[in-house]
Amino acid sequence: MGVNERSLTESNALLEVAAKLTDQGELIKASPAELAREAGIENRLSIARAVRALMARGRIAQEGDGYRLLEARPLEPGEPASVHRPIRRRRKDEDGKAPEPEGPPTYEELGRTLIDRLVELNAEVSELRSSLERARNEAEAARREAVEVARSAAADRRRAEGREDEVAMLRRQLEMTESNLRTVIEAARNRPASPLEDTDAQAILDILSSRGATPE
Repeated sequence: MGVNERSLTESNALLEVAAKLTDQGELIKASPAELAREAGIENRLSIARAVRALMARGRIAQEGDGYRLLEARPLEPGEPASVHRPIRRRRKDEDGKAPEPEGPPTYEELGRTLIDRLVELNAEVSELRSSLERARNEAEAARREAVEVARSAAADRRRAEGREDEVAMLRRQLEMTESNLRTVIEAARNRPASPLEDTDAQAILDILSSRGATPE
């Protein structure tokens, strides 16, 4: 399965910075966070996805606390994960068939056959071990990404709950203000009419009385 366009761009940016700092086959001389900062990637989830994509496609490999640059070739759109099954190689003649022994086998032929088979088995074991390590690293990266997503979701949920509490408090304050305003208006309406010498106070009372006639 390939990666989406954004992850492809971020993965290649990370790989480009790593290739500038490190020769192919050597341990990368910076952490993924430092590479991401140089590449302009700030989101930690994007960094984890980029590292996972590069490991799954054989560009980098995790070794202890660091990573080794295996290949600097950029990821291509739709490129699948490069976890292949080992292929057994057998010597064949020009017709594509295994050569038939001529005469009874000798100790030299037997020893050569055993050595060739041991070399093939050793190559297969190394390839299986590399595939297993790559799959293990990819699973670990996916686990860390899932943990980070869960933490972000929990933080968003706490912020949403805090906003709800603020809205509820503001609603209660608004209701109290409206209640006090109604009390003031009602008291003003029931107060015996008397001339006010202060024209500003008279104007305020007129405004409150006109507005207080509608809300019930």
